[in-house]
Amino acid sequence: MTQIGVFSDGTIQVAATPALLPVEMRGKLGVLLHDFQSEERNWLPRVCNEDGTPKLVGGKPYGLPQTEKCGDAVFEKMYEPWQWFWFDLLQHYTPHLSLAEQKKKWSDLTSGMKFKTNKHGWDDGYADYINEVNAAKTPMSWENVTTCANPVLRTGNKKNIGGRGFTGVWCLDTTVNPPEIIGHDAMDCFVHAATVCRPEHGAQANFPRHTKAPNGTFVVNHFPHANGGKVPVPFQSARGIQSTFMGIPVRENWIADWRIAPLDDDEYPVVQTVR
Repeated sequence: MTQIGVFSDGTIQVAATPALLPVEMRGKLGVLLHDFQSEERNWLPRVCNEDGTPKLVGGKPYGLPQTEKCGDAVFEKMYEPWQWFWFDLLQHYTPHLSLAEQKKKWSDLTSGMKFKTNKHGWDDGYADYINEVNAAKTPMSWENVTTCANPVLRTGNKKNIGGRGFTGVWCLDTTVNPPEIIGHDAMDCFVHAATVCRPEHGAQANFPRHTKAPNGTFVVNHFPHANGGKVPVPFQSARGIQSTFMGIPVRENWIADWRIAPLDDDEYPVVQTVR
């Protein structure tokens, strides 16, 4: 199997991984499709106008996270152990930064302007235990939402919500203490990479990392907090059927059928520009 990393400078790194996928994971993998891969959205990312032209800021196309909410999406309190869990993951992926720099990145990643803590961040008056801000207040909350291109573990269950089909997926169970996840075979299914999609046009559309789609050409990058590397975001839920997966406490939540596609065992783990 291979690991594929897509970096902000446009390079694509492929590295062989000798370990076989554990039997518990085989045949259960899925991947969250980009907007430009989905007929349901008419292949039209949210960074485009209805006519397919890029939305512009200062005359240039801009990027947005291609977020996808779970079928049972709410804001859940991010208690202190889980804040430290997320911060520890951020430290794991940014060993080149000082502690002060990592805390600054954490502050930005969990502000009320970011997709995971939208209007429920430390700057909205909620408690950030890492930087000791509003420590006596209610904890920050995070939503059951992630970004596209990430792998998920399918539970094998199906469900209709509002007349539409949904696929069951396993999420980290935040009603118990955080697990030891670093180095776990299923880590990339439970710790997603925050990604941004941006339309391109003209000469730039020929760069190798760009993907041509029915409504144009697009580039997908990581959030900037790790200098081009993976910016971790836990894929979590405090609701749904409770279970364990390879020793990890999990809960079942749901992803719309049109957003998820099977992922071959030998494609895991992957943050993709296109399948």
